[in-house]
Order: sequence, then C-alpha cells, then structure tokens
Amino acid sequence: MLERAGSSASAAGLHDQGRSLLEQALELHRSSGDRLSTCRATAELGRVMLNGFDTEAALACLATATNEYADLSEDPAGVALWAQLARAQFLFARAAEAVATADATLPLAERLDLVPILADLLVTKGSALVNVGRPREGLGTIETGRRLAESANLTYTILRATLNASGLLSDDDPRSARQAAQRGLDLAVRFGLPSFITSFLGIVAYASLHTGDWAAAIATLDEGLEPAGEGNRIDLVSALAMIAQYRILQGEPGATDLREIERLLVGETDPQAASRLPWARATIALAEGKPGMAEEAANQLLDILPTIPDPFCWNVVARTALWARDSERAARALARLRATGLHGPAGEANLATISAGLAALSGRPDEARSTYRTALQSWRDLGLRFDEALTAIDMATLLGPAVPEARAAADSAREILTRLGAKPFLERLEEAIQRQPSAAHPTPARSRDRSSV
Repeated sequence: MLERAGSSASAAGLHDQGRSLLEQALELHRSSGDRLSTCRATAELGRVMLNGFDTEAALACLATATNEYADLSEDPAGVALWAQLARAQFLFARAAEAVATADATLPLAERLDLVPILADLLVTKGSALVNVGRPREGLGTIETGRRLAESANLTYTILRATLNASGLLSDDDPRSARQAAQRGLDLAVRFGLPSFITSFLGIVAYASLHTGDWAAAIATLDEGLEPAGEGNRIDLVSALAMIAQYRILQGEPGATDLREIERLLVGETDPQAASRLPWARATIALAEGKPGMAEEAANQLLDILPTIPDPFCWNVVARTALWARDSERAARALARLRATGLHGPAGEANLATISAGLAALSGRPDEARSTYRTALQSWRDLGLRFDEALTAIDMATLLGPAVPEARAAADSAREILTRLGAKPFLERLEEAIQRQPSAAHPTPARSRDRSSV
C-alpha cells in the first residue's frame, strides 16, 4: 500500500511525499529480509526521485542498488531497476552510458514480456541516442516505444514519449514540435498530471517563440504559473524562465532581473533544471545584441549539459556577433552549430542564415543575397515568423537598406515584430534601415561588443 501510495503521490506532482512513502516501504521490506520486494521498491523510488528532478541522488541510489542486486538482473524487479538506471544516466547528461545500459536491459525486458518496462526503456534509449548524435535513429526508437505504450494503454509512457520527442524536435522543426506538445498537453490535462503539464507548457512556449504565437503562449504560461508554484520547485523555475524570455523579447521593464530564478536554483544539481538560467541569459543577449554575453551563456550551458546539442545559444552567439560585425566569433559559433549534428529544416535554415551573414561581412554580397533568399523562403515555408523577422534584421544590418531584398524583408519584418510586441527588435530594425548606405559594408572587425572587455 505504501508503494502504491508513493507512486500515486508522485503522479499527482507530490514528489517529496511520494518519496517519503516509498522510503517507508523500503524500510519494511528490508526489515523483513525481502530482497526481491526491496529491489522492486528501489526501482520505483528511483523513478519518483527522477520525476522530482532529484537526478544526482537518484543516479547514486540506483547505481548502488544495481550493484547490490546484481543477482536479480534477470528478474522483473531487477529489469525495472536497470531501466531506471538508464533513465537516470540519460537525465544526468550521460547519454552514452544510458544507451549502453538500455542495450543490456532491453533483451531481458523483451524475453520476460515486460511491456511497460520495454516501452519506457525504448523511450529512454531513443532520447539518449539523439544526444549522442544519432537523431533519426533516436526519434524512431522513441516512436516505437510510444506505439508499444499505446497498444497497452500506458498513459505515462505515452506522455513521456510525446514529451521527449517534441522537446528534441523543438529546434529542428518548432511548428511540428508545438503541435505534438499541444497534443501531449491536452492528454496530460485530461489525466491531471501536473508535472507533465508544466513540461509540455515549456515546449509549447519555446516553439511558439519561433512560430510567432506569442500572445497565446504568454496567456497559457500565465495560467500555468500558479499551479507550477504549488507543485515542484523546478516546475516553477521552468515556468518563470519561459515567462522571463517572453518579457525580455518584448522589452518589458525589469525583465532582465533573473534573481528569483537564481534563488530557486541555488544548490540545484539536476542539469535539466540548471540549464534554464543560461537560456534566459542568452535571451537577454539576443535582445540587447551582446555577443560576449551570449557566448558566456552558451559556455555555461555547455558546462551543464556537455553532451547535449544546444542550437539556441550558439545561434544567438552567431547572430549577435554578426550584428556586431565580429566575423571571427560568428564563424566560431557557426562551427558549434554544425557540430550539434542536428538535422532538420529549421536547423538547415539557421546554418544558411548565418552563412549568408558571414558572406556579407566577407565582401561577397551576391552570395549573401542568394543565400538570404533561400533562408527567408525556408523560414516562411516553415511558418517560423520570428526567425524570418530576425533574418530581415540581419539583412538590413549587413547588406544595407538600399538593397531591394533587404528593404522588402524589412517591411515584412516590421509587421511581424509589431504584432509580437517585440520592441527591442523593432528598434534594431529601424536603426538598421536608417543607417547610411555607406555603413552597410564596413571593414570587418574582430569585435565591437561592449559586453566583452
């Protein structure tokens, strides 16, 4: 009963209460000498700790338990334990270890016909594969896990597969990611699962930054802020970070004050949670056009998640460096973007956009105009209006307002940015348009970034 109560409490977002109940169950199993039940309860405790973002402690607990119960590795309880170890390794940014653990455990889950464990473990392995540079294989493996979960009506795993896939898609195809996350959000709301609700809200909000659905995303985030505040501390951090990003992009007073997020993250060891702060700082750098700040945020995120691709921060570094006419830093950021290994229409459009900017800075205007035309059409085809507007700012800044393509793109961008209420970017666009034509192609400089000294 304690085990069931602990699992139910966690499902309701009460992860600390769930953990306490499972720890009581563990003590009872240990006192009776029941190793099999202790192993099973430890696996569930690890799952609940991971749900509550206590990733480092969960990883330590599960690693110790797999050594202690090595003789039970072919029992369903042991298979469950190893499956949660793989998930902990993935969430703690040890993707290669997660793949290896999953590969060792999947045959046992298959042979014992442990469908719930098998489906969830496929989601874990697929998610980890994406983070080791095998995105197509990874997303296909997640989809296999999701279909298996659907065949067995495993709501939790269906939601987990949908969440991970949409999150992994959010940089490569934001519009598809937004649609998938919205479906997951609707399902999570129907089943009343608060942690999933908050996580899906974050993906919908992030993808909406690109698609230009800002008003709807802000309204949804505001509605979700109060439930997040009543639940897990990390859920609150996620909600606050996304709201801060929108406020920064709209130039609201005080938006760059991240002290509340910093306070909530004091002592935080979960890398997924800690990553929220560098993303917010990169957003400030984008709004203020500070490549030094952007690169600092990107490197902070690299320290936190060294094996997980991060196109967002490095794209901000590249773009702000181009605005500052710092071709060396922009080229370095472009190399980082290529190294992420992500493949998708938005990723390719990003690479084309930055390449066009470097061509403009290098005195190759014909190449720049041609590549910008391709990038702009891609952004429009993908329905990513904010990216389209940012590209227009690039063109006006680097090609100059006298170039017809740049002028036409700027006219469209003005409408987009006005609708979004993106004041800092409207100001930057107008500044670029009003610049004298002779200033459009200055001699490339190493850096004009006032945030770097």
